[in-house]
Amino acid sequence: MKFIISDTCIFIDLLEIGLINEFFELPFEFYTTDFVVNEIKHTVQSQIIKEFITFKKLRVLHAAPDELHEIVQISGDHPKLSLSDCSVFYFGKKNSLTVLTNDKALRKISKEIEVHGILWILDCLLLHRIIPKNRVIEKLQELMEINQRLPLHECQKKIKEWTG
Repeated sequence: MKFIISDTCIFIDLLEIGLINEFFELPFEFYTTDFVVNEIKHTVQSQIIKEFITFKKLRVLHAAPDELHEIVQISGDHPKLSLSDCSVFYFGKKNSLTVLTNDKALRKISKEIEVHGILWILDCLLLHRIIPKNRVIEKLQELMEINQRLPLHECQKKIKEWTG
């Protein structure tokens, strides 16, 4: 089984395009941090994430005081990262978890650990036959309209791959 930890942007993107339920159908053990949970401010989105926590589909890691000190130190070393991103990096590295993020700065410092983004998640949804290709393409196109930070070239390449 694959053990993954997700940052805030992944959850928000999946919530925005209506694929959060399908995401939690993947055969992974899902983690995040209390920093990430607290960063989701939209009431409905927050409630949905908390339901996954309640039903134990999503486990939340909490930093002990010494761990919090290390997370703050990472934040000081990498000022482009939010505290929640630093917590995801810290626990990902400490527990050998695959990090899920679309954040370039987080991906950049995560060189020694496995890191994937939304395109990998969509590939997994296809691989595990959770949703069909036409719906994956539709959802990626929807996300491309919402999230201007996605790598346009990579997204177009994926759409071509999935239609070919």
